[in-house]
Amino acid sequence: MEAFLAKLVSHHSGGVDFTVHDLFESSKITPLLIVLDGLDEVVDIKQRSDVVTAVSKSAARIREVCSGLTLVITSRPAAFANSPGFDSQAFPHLQLRSVSRKQISTYSERWMDARKLSAKERIEFTTILSEKMEAPHLRDLARNPMQLAILLSLILTQGSALPDKRTSLYDAYVDLFFSREASKSAAVRRHIDLLKELHGFLGWAIHSRTESDRRASTGRVSDEDLRSLLSFYLAEEDHGLEVINEVFNAMVERVVMIVSRIQGTYEFEVQPLREYFAARYLYNTASYSPPGRERKGTKPDRFDAIARNFYWLNVVRFFCGCFSKGELLDLADRVKELMSDALLGKTRHPVNLAAMLLSDWVFAQSPKAVNQLADPLCSLDALRRLSPRLQYASGETVTLPERSGGSLLFTKGFEILEQVEMQGDQLSSIARVVADQAPSEKVVARWLASPLQQDKLSKWLSIGVHTDALRNADKRSILERMGGAYSKRIVALLVQADRFDCIVQSEQHSELLKEVYLSEPDLHSPRLGQWPLYSVPLLLETQPSFDLPLNRVGLSKITSNLKSFEESVAGQPTFVQQCYGLSMRLGALADEPSPQRMRRLYDELFDHMYSLWGSKPAVVRAIWLHVSSRKVTASDAEFDFNKEVSAVKCLRAGKARRSRSSWWAAQFETTSAQSRKLLLLSHFRDATYDSIQHCAKKSADLLDELTETEWLEFRALFDSVCDQRSFNDRLDADKLKAIFQSQRALCLVAIRNPHFASWYYAHFCLDSGAVCGDRLRQLWTVQALQANTLDWKKGLSVIEETYARGVWAETYALYRFGHYVNVPGNIANEILSTPLRYPHALWESAERVATISSRKAVKPVGGVAKADRWFS
Repeated sequence: MEAFLAKLVSHHSGGVDFTVHDLFESSKITPLLIVLDGLDEVVDIKQRSDVVTAVSKSAARIREVCSGLTLVITSRPAAFANSPGFDSQAFPHLQLRSVSRKQISTYSERWMDARKLSAKERIEFTTILSEKMEAPHLRDLARNPMQLAILLSLILTQGSALPDKRTSLYDAYVDLFFSREASKSAAVRRHIDLLKELHGFLGWAIHSRTESDRRASTGRVSDEDLRSLLSFYLAEEDHGLEVINEVFNAMVERVVMIVSRIQGTYEFEVQPLREYFAARYLYNTASYSPPGRERKGTKPDRFDAIARNFYWLNVVRFFCGCFSKGELLDLADRVKELMSDALLGKTRHPVNLAAMLLSDWVFAQSPKAVNQLADPLCSLDALRRLSPRLQYASGETVTLPERSGGSLLFTKGFEILEQVEMQGDQLSSIARVVADQAPSEKVVARWLASPLQQDKLSKWLSIGVHTDALRNADKRSILERMGGAYSKRIVALLVQADRFDCIVQSEQHSELLKEVYLSEPDLHSPRLGQWPLYSVPLLLETQPSFDLPLNRVGLSKITSNLKSFEESVAGQPTFVQQCYGLSMRLGALADEPSPQRMRRLYDELFDHMYSLWGSKPAVVRAIWLHVSSRKVTASDAEFDFNKEVSAVKCLRAGKARRSRSSWWAAQFETTSAQSRKLLLLSHFRDATYDSIQHCAKKSADLLDELTETEWLEFRALFDSVCDQRSFNDRLDADKLKAIFQSQRALCLVAIRNPHFASWYYAHFCLDSGAVCGDRLRQLWTVQALQANTLDWKKGLSVIEETYARGVWAETYALYRFGHYVNVPGNIANEILSTPLRYPHALWESAERVATISSRKAVKPVGGVAKADRWFS
């Protein structure tokens, strides 16, 4: 890559000698911004892997000399789904979101300024644009900047008569574009129809070559190849070669849909235009096959070939948009056949294709075809396949227009949410698809009318959480349906939806909120600086560093806003008042000029929180993160668990005395009941293994004295503060087993040490009822399968068993597992056939296996066309 960059500089500077050495020397004194665009356009998977490797190595070399290197690589997300990608640790992955309504508005205002529209024209234009933005599929088109520009041009010329179909929009755009150029160029005017045909042929030729020819995987053709393709088409169609120069110049100098970005090569300006022209060419040149004179290459033949090929997805969408009313029922049948295909039907592809065609208004002329295709999308399995991949959970789902399947999908989809019992991870994915098919007001109204509120309140609220209906509904309607029924589960759901106004109704309910929020470290609140938690989420969840000036400024602003709540806090429940008091003390730290005093006050703040709320998991975890944020000093070793009431000092003392076996033994002898949980946490988290073994009997006795509920809470807390990467010592498992007679103690050592965890899992976790609990059993099962040390059938059985009890916490672990481990085909089929039994992330792993198998079975479209003589 360095040599390429140096050559590029040399070329664009007019031939000035510029070497890799010059590049490195320049990068030492100035930052570098390198943008590599279009990884997804490297079609061949092996070649894409080579590109990833080469760029990664080059980036590492350049960073050695250039501290200010910024390297940006762009790609369509689909390029990463089932192929090599850049390591997310070295290359953070960011997703370019769609253009927002606000950005559309801003762009259109500037566009109208540039066009110098009159006040009357602006009002009419803005009215039509706002109206068109209500149509989901037009809204999707407008989210792409290039297509937004097309849409604005079409609105200006066609007004409210703007077509709905995606393909028709491009038809209108191309006609508009060519008409404009024809008015300016005699050559374009003379050959306008031929130029359109040539763009179609080139779209087909380049797209098919890009798929099958590794050398052409960039989507470019050389000047010589472009002229050769033009000559071939002109000769085949008997146009005469004498017009080739005039046509070539008109194409690249006037129409400019085909451009030269690299000297000596040509390509379509944007890939969607290439895909559109390829689709138009395939449709317009399809063979006629009457009885007795059958020919291949008909429209159905071409659909079957390109619809099975993942690379041709956007071409298929444009191709289907060309179909007339009389062809739509047959087209719908063929899409349904793909959905039931023995191999392809196991993947997301046919279901997503069907949804995209409906969203493109392909079947708008035939309500019967719409219903035939929308109905199979309303099954649970289809909804699961329509959900965004977990890797791109922030991505948008396909939204169907109300009259093109959207209303049916929402109605039947909501019924599925109500009727089918499923775990929360699956409910979350499927509810999102259902909710995206209707405006938020309609979703809220349907949720409030659900019969579940009468006898399945928890499930009703869960659906409300994942469809955002609970967040958007009015308080009175929610409280009327809840009828005063409160439990930990219900409060947790209300917190997830940010509906604290439905919880803090009394002192009793506020105490329940405190119990739930402080007992579940992973239950986050988005209401930073707002009633009723104020800045407590900042203390529990993020641990701000006041060494950073920006953190001080941000906290000062939050604290300034908090002062407006001061008068209203007095009458609030105790927990709300405690949150406010802690928040104000936290805010005061931002103005403390002395770093030493600031750290002491920060310690005191955490100890005050501990005195208010005790050893709740979220509290202890927050204190632990605070203690771990700086290195211990010699003075920290002066404190004891049996003397100190300061949780911060106790935990720091444990870190400072980690190798002092006799000190630990003394702590176990004299510690108070109040400090035992902190002592056990510190001992198993920070003490050396010699110290742990020295105190084995005493620590095991204390652990075994915990009730089952206390043990479950302590184990979860210990798991949340352990970082296995820091404890990779090789332990003598048999010796540890002999020393510890307590299963609980062995479990804590296993949580701390990944090598010992493998042994512990194999000996104690395969059977139900293990003291490690379901979450760790599931996680360690995934790790054992990834290490190929566990039989797949047995591992799948453990995952199924733990998932049935509501455990799916390791979404990321399961995702990485499925992305980097080849799940056996028979296991993948079992998961795909009974998806409700397994975590959604594991289903994605199985679907990935099916997708890879389907890709291998796909034949390049260009090869099919040649074998079946489509154009002969």
